[in-house]
Amino acid sequence: MQVTLKQIEAVYWVHVLGGFMAAARRLNTSQSTISKRIAELELQVGLEVLDRQAPPGTLSLKGREIIADFGAMLRLRDRIEFTLGDTQSYTGRLRFGLTEMIALTWLPKLLTAIKSVYPRIALEPRIDVVSNMLPQLMEHRLDLVLGPRPSTELDCTVVELGGLDYAWMVSPQVLKSGGSDGDARQLGQLSLLTYAENSQLHHRMRAALSHLGLDWEKPITCNSLKALAELARAGMGATYIPRDYFKQYLDAGELVTIDTGPEAPLQYAAFHLDNPVSRTIAALAYQTCDFAFGGHAHPSSYGDGPTDGTAPPYA
Repeated sequence: MQVTLKQIEAVYWVHVLGGFMAAARRLNTSQSTISKRIAELELQVGLEVLDRQAPPGTLSLKGREIIADFGAMLRLRDRIEFTLGDTQSYTGRLRFGLTEMIALTWLPKLLTAIKSVYPRIALEPRIDVVSNMLPQLMEHRLDLVLGPRPSTELDCTVVELGGLDYAWMVSPQVLKSGGSDGDARQLGQLSLLTYAENSQLHHRMRAALSHLGLDWEKPITCNSLKALAELARAGMGATYIPRDYFKQYLDAGELVTIDTGPEAPLQYAAFHLDNPVSRTIAALAYQTCDFAFGGHAHPSSYGDGPTDGTAPPYA
């Protein structure tokens, strides 16, 4: 018998993901099948590639020598299959993370675009904050992450998706001006309604308040943008939410903005580890990105332009 790619990928993913169960989920099979493949490989080469006395996924000395080659072989296989294969028959699984703002706006358009290219792909979207999802990407538990770009450098491929304007909003009933837009001084007199504390939006709110010389005292924290808008509309305080998406509240006079001076848009991006499928999905994300109702959008639509991952600007 010869060593097979299925045996190699079993070893590789047990090591990368740190366990047999995680590898089985990744490869859409059972733990017993993963164990059998690794045992067969070790029997054929006459050596142990995993250290059974150490934590799950720990490589033996010989395993550490060959794991880089295993990874290179699997990436080469993926490139060959992607180049020669038909996307219509691709049956892989895509685990990707995205933030709430994307889910509320252009997720349906993105899923439609993905299914037009890969009609048989299994999609597993997860909604969370970027600070929780990027570590999962680096651990190969996610294939792609879509969300605000953090200030730190990342060891992955980054596709810029565009910016989104945020603004401080509050019910006109709580402003001394009696309904007109407020100014930054009034923020210090209002309760603050903030998004999840480990989110990029929360960090941006804190930075904005610090720049204005205002204190951050006992805010109400909520992990739903729509709930924040409703709390602000009910007069519970001021919140920092996307201007275009909640434009209907402004047009109806249910919320007004507080002017804190010019601010740069919050930049969004797609993050992935540069494999052919993720590269294509990132290109589709670039083409479908549209945060507002008839507002922010790229000139191209998802039905136009290339889908080979070469179109968007890579950082």
